[in-house]
Amino acid sequence: MKWKELSNSEDVVCYEGSNQEISIRIEARLKEDKSWEIYKIYRNKSRCLHIDEYNADSKLIAEEIIERLKYEPLLSKKVLMRDGKEILRRKLELKIKRAYKEPFVEKWNLMINNIKDSGFVIARYGDSIEMDILLQSKFECIEKEILCELNKSLGIKGSYEELIQNVYYFNKNQSYKSGFKGGKIIFGRIDFGVE
Repeated sequence: MKWKELSNSEDVVCYEGSNQEISIRIEARLKEDKSWEIYKIYRNKSRCLHIDEYNADSKLIAEEIIERLKYEPLLSKKVLMRDGKEILRRKLELKIKRAYKEPFVEKWNLMINNIKDSGFVIARYGDSIEMDILLQSKFECIEKEILCELNKSLGIKGSYEELIQNVYYFNKNQSYKSGFKGGKIIFGRIDFGVE
């Protein structure tokens, strides 16, 4: 399989390869504790089929793991289909809690399968509903199920002519503090990728 380097920066290393049936992404991300998370993600055209997760103590070790993953034998089609079906069989538990409500705008915090800070939704109401949905990247393979359950929980499915849902994924959340006379200001950053 031929691999294409998508990114190689201080905090992200990413490669992608594909054949006629599946695409594979190997992604390594720097965590707050300076260790690395590495994911090997198998996808077909419609959904995520399988995710392998690895950890490394340094970027050098992460790069060694990536090189090994690039050349290891691919999982069989039978294993990938079995894992894809297992992901879909899991019962999705979605809990939502309203963070705030203002005229024409609401924010909802999400807890998926009892994982705190799974994501959030900002919904803007008008002639149509526009929703920005931010989810942890580990939930990418069950995106359709989450959206279906979210629409059902919020009671908006089919109630408006136009529904726009923008889905984004984040991998880490870092906070930066800065002070000035009279108090503190907290700046936050969420890194996410858009396909």
